[in-house]
Amino acid sequence: MNSEKIKRSIVNREVVHEGKFWKRGRRLSQRLKQIIIESQLNLKDIEFKYSQNSREDHLEHTTSLYREHLADVIKGTRNTLRYIKAIEESWKFPIETIRSTYREDKEAERKSEKLDPDSLQNFINWYREILRSKKEIPNNPQI
Repeated sequence: MNSEKIKRSIVNREVVHEGKFWKRGRRLSQRLKQIIIESQLNLKDIEFKYSQNSREDHLEHTTSLYREHLADVIKGTRNTLRYIKAIEESWKFPIETIRSTYREDKEAERKSEKLDPDSLQNFINWYREILRSKKEIPNNPQI
């Protein structure tokens, strides 16, 4: 039996973790790591959720999602609509905001720069408010 299926399940169309949340996927970027932690949805969880939903909705023409393809969507090398929709719905961000955040963080990483703790904490607080309000934000947020 696959151990991944033991760690998560779908309840009311939401992913529920059994035991401690596993924060895999933190290597994408500093701020995306915080999005994963705060939303409690890593790419594997999004893959699991939307693959299960397509089976439950009896969408025979829809195949399972793949974590690797979700990462490609974030990086901007893939533009599959159902993957974009899955990420946007899961993290409550438009895909362009996610991509620009990823690019900015990777550029800073290339220059061996890290976000200062205050900036990172401001981002975390801002994202928590987004999750609380469950509103999608415009493509050019003021952070």
